[in-house]
Amino acid sequence: QCPTGSAGADLPSGCSCKAGFTGSVVATKTSPFFSGGCKAVACPTNSHGTDVPSGCSCDKGYTGAITATTSSPFFSGACQATCSLFTCPVGFKPKPSDTLGNSQALCCEAVACPTNSKGDDVAKGCTCDAGFAGSVTAIAQSPYYQNGCTAVQCPTDSSGTDVPTGCTCDAGFSGSITASSASPFFTGSCQAVACPKDSSGTNVPS
Repeated sequence: QCPTGSAGADLPSGCSCKAGFTGSVVATKTSPFFSGGCKAVACPTNSHGTDVPSGCSCDKGYTGAITATTSSPFFSGACQATCSLFTCPVGFKPKPSDTLGNSQALCCEAVACPTNSKGDDVAKGCTCDAGFAGSVTAIAQSPYYQNGCTAVQCPTDSSGTDVPTGCTCDAGFSGSITASSASPFFTGSCQAVACPKDSSGTNVPS
């Protein structure tokens, strides 16, 4: 009879190690009438279990399958790292945790600059558009940035929704308001028009 971990009709006919076992069995003339043996292969890296023949499971954060075979290394398959093991830098959106990989390139997505700001992405930095005040700061939680850019109100003596959409000088005032990206986020002003010739007063609006 073939020894533990091996298969075959009997020793004289030859015994070979079962899947997941390594070694060899050679028939001899003295008890126990064979030499060698078949030893169960240990579970490979990033997996756990008693041994390959008994079954191996991937460690937490790894995915794949280990199957016993009869040729070296006596198992097939592997347990590969998933993105659940990788922490993305602030300003990056993590890909699904079961995505294969263990690097920023494989596990993280750049987050676009939010509305009313410009730049390559949140991690590289975003600046508010002209006429908007505020800042965009990268963080680790969704939506992966905080704060934002708010439209600046039209300045004194002008009217309009806000600076980015355009401001017009009030009646009796002359000038223009142009959105800019530096505080106070607009340039120009509206100045009261002086009273015309042959009239008196502080100015036209008053």
